[in-house]
Order: sequence, then structure tokens, then C-alpha cells
Amino acid sequence: MITYLRYAISPTKNPRTNKEIPEIVKREAEKLFNQCRKYCINEKLKLVLMPIDTKDYKDVMSYINQYSEWASGLIMYEHKFNKKEMEEAKFLLLKSTSLICPEKGTSQMFSRCCDSNKLIGNQEGFFKIRKNDMEKKMITGTSAYRYFISKEIKEKLISDNISNIKFLPVYNMNNDEVLAYQIEAKKLMPLLAEYNKWRVYKGCLKCGKLVYNPIQDYAHPLIIPKEFKAYLSDFNATFEVFTEICSRYYIISKKFIHYCLKQGQKN
Repeated sequence: MITYLRYAISPTKNPRTNKEIPEIVKREAEKLFNQCRKYCINEKLKLVLMPIDTKDYKDVMSYINQYSEWASGLIMYEHKFNKKEMEEAKFLLLKSTSLICPEKGTSQMFSRCCDSNKLIGNQEGFFKIRKNDMEKKMITGTSAYRYFISKEIKEKLISDNISNIKFLPVYNMNNDEVLAYQIEAKKLMPLLAEYNKWRVYKGCLKCGKLVYNPIQDYAHPLIIPKEFKAYLSDFNATFEVFTEICSRYYIISKKFIHYCLKQGQKN
């Protein structure tokens, strides 16, 4: 596995203080970007993707710490695994290169954590999409960080006894036609925050609910202790929720993966 930092070496005006960027910060950022230009993936944004086991990475982190008032706080990591690691993995994190956007205003279908209205609570409604959103798609991610599958795949997952998965209907935004199904875990995994050192993004003092920073903020992949193996099924979801929309991460078994590949699912 190789871990990469995705970061824009471009200072910005601090929105809290509205201070202008000092010339020395601009010069240091430009100097650092030129040093790291070999990792550049977007010249306009000064965006780099660099391995973290390099001196350049240490220099970037020093720049962020020294000029924290103006350096971008958006620090993200990516983990790339080789073919052998992928083949030997018993479980994988579910992601999709396909993305659809459910009907606007879907945040209204979630309750609040308590009467403080501090955080999003449980989902109480069903997503709605356009008629052609799921066309030729068997499984897709969404802008709400949930996953939808086709009606055909739902029936096959049931017949193949994919464990710990439940299905919520996704409706046509213009009528009551079911176009797809949202997939969720029947039972959630044990708490993982302590093992992964996840940082609290927001919390509600009244009911105690916590929301964590997304896992791309950490320089390590999602960690599941070996002793949790007994809790894992074909379809799993973290107990913890992340960011404003309180989404979960989904961990899938090789059985689920092989099933999708057998159906020709590439995304």
C-alpha cells in the first residue's frame, strides 16, 4: 500500500480575520509548489498528489503548520493498493465512480438528533430520483453518500443470500414508481473510532451524538481489529457517522464483490 497526500499548495485569505495574504507566505507557497511540481495533478489549482514517505511531504506539512492562518486546511489522503493486496483482502470499502444526485431538499427527510436541532438524526423518508438516473446502472453512489442498486440486482442479492443487507425503495420524483433501492446494513458494526483515531467534527452537548471527520482526512486506511471478524457480514456499515450529512462507511465481503463483478459491474 502507498499512501498519498492530495493538497493544494495555494494560500487563501483567512475568512475569519479577512487579513490579506502576506508576501512571504505567497513566496514560500510558490517556492514549495515548484519543489513539488513533479507531483502536480492540476496546475491551475496548484494541486499535488504525493507519497507521504518523502521529504517533500514533510516540507508540505511544515509549511501548513508554519502558515496555518493562510495555508489550505483541506488535507486529504488516498491509499493505493497493489493487485496482490486487493486479491488477498477479505473485505473492501465500498466506493463507486458512478454518481447521481437525488431530488433537492432530501435533507428534509432526516430527523434531527434531538430538540436542539444541532445535528442530522435518522432517515425518515425515501429518496427520489429522475426516471433515467439509474439507466444502465446496477449500483451507484449518490451525492448524499448513500448507495442505490437496480431492482434486478436487489432480487439477485436476495436469492444469493447476501447477508445483513436491507433495501429501501427509491421513487420516481414525479410519481410513486419504484426506480431503485437504497442499500443499508441491518445491524451496524461495533465502534471503530478509538482504533482509527477519528477526530470529532461536530457534537451535540444535549444528546451526546458525535459526527466525525471523513476517513480521507487520515493518513491510514480504515482499520478493523481482527477480534471484530465475528461481527462482519457480506454487507456492513460503521456505527459512527461522518460530516454534515451524517453518512456511514460501507464494508463489503468478497462474496459481494465477486457477485458485482459477475454481473459485469465495473464502477
